[in-house]
Amino acid sequence: LPQVNASFLGDEANVAGSTGRENQYFIEGVNVTDPFLAAGGTRLPQNFVREIQVKQGGYMPEHGAATGGIINVITHSGNNDFNGQIFGFLTNNNVASDSRRGIAEFQQTSFSRYDLGGAVGGAIARDKLWYFLAYNPTVEKEGLVIPGLSSYEDKAVAHLFASKLSWSPSPTTTLDLAVFGDPTSHDRVGGSFLITPQATQLNADPLLMDRTLGAVTASLRGRTLLGENVIVEAAISRVEANNQSKAATEVGLTESTYTDLYNSTLSGGMQDQFDHHTIRWGTELSTTLFAGRHELKLGLAYDHLALDEDWFTETPDGRPGLVTR
Repeated sequence: LPQVNASFLGDEANVAGSTGRENQYFIEGVNVTDPFLAAGGTRLPQNFVREIQVKQGGYMPEHGAATGGIINVITHSGNNDFNGQIFGFLTNNNVASDSRRGIAEFQQTSFSRYDLGGAVGGAIARDKLWYFLAYNPTVEKEGLVIPGLSSYEDKAVAHLFASKLSWSPSPTTTLDLAVFGDPTSHDRVGGSFLITPQATQLNADPLLMDRTLGAVTASLRGRTLLGENVIVEAAISRVEANNQSKAATEVGLTESTYTDLYNSTLSGGMQDQFDHHTIRWGTELSTTLFAGRHELKLGLAYDHLALDEDWFTETPDGRPGLVTR
C-alpha cells in the first residue's frame, strides 16, 4: 500500500513513517498483537479470511494504542445454507531449479511443502444459530548441509484452525463466539539469531534448535440495537501465545558456544535459549448514538497484559545460566 515500506531491522512493515512496533493487529476487532514484540500474534487459515482492512491514519479513538497502522481481519460466518471447501498444495525440489547460495550459507539438498485444508459452515438452527469451521495443517521440510558436517532436516509443522459460532436471539441482537490458533513446532537448523554460521563447524550442536510458537485466541462479542438510533457493543477476549527456543541436543543445552573468528570455526553448545509466554485479556464496552447526520460514540476498554520470560544465557564465568522476569 502507499506509505507502507518493508523494514530491514527485523520489525513489521513500517506504515506512514512509524516503526513496525507501533502497529496493532486485530481479528474481528480482537487485539492479537504480541505484547512482547508488537508483531502480528496469530496466523489464520486462508479459507477463514473474508476481508483484510488496513488503516494508515485517522482511525477512531478505540485504536489509541497505535501510532502506526491498524490491520484487522474480518472472518467468514455461517449462514442458513450449508457450504464447504477443501484445498491442497504441494511443492518440492523436483519442480524447481537447483538453489544457489553463498559460501557461508547452508546448502540445500531438498525441500518440500504440504499444505492441506478445508472449511465448512451452515446452520444449527435456521435464522438463529450458525457455525463456521476451518482447519489448515502445513508441513515444511528442508534438507540443509552444515559446512564441514553432514545434512540435517529442518522441519516445521503448523496447525492453523478457526471456529466461529454465531447466535441471533432476536432480530436486533447478535453474539459471536470465536476460537482460533496456530500452534507450530519447528526443528530448526540455524541456531540462535546471535550465531552466524562459520566456514567450518566443529560440531552441529550450536545450530540445532527446537522451536515452539503460536497463539490460541478466544473471544465473545455481542451487539444489540436499542430503538432505532442506539447501538451497544461489548466484547471480551483472551490471547495466549508461546515462543520457545531451546537446543535440540544435550551438548547444545549444557555447553557454551565457542566462536573462533581467527580460524573461522564454531563449536560448543547453543547460545541464548529463551521461553516467552504471554497472555492478553481484553474487554470493551461502547455505545453509538445516531442523530441525523451526526454520530456520537462513547466507550471503555481495558487490556491486561502478562509476560513470563526465561532467558537461558551464559553466566560471567562462561557457564549456561538462567535469567527470569
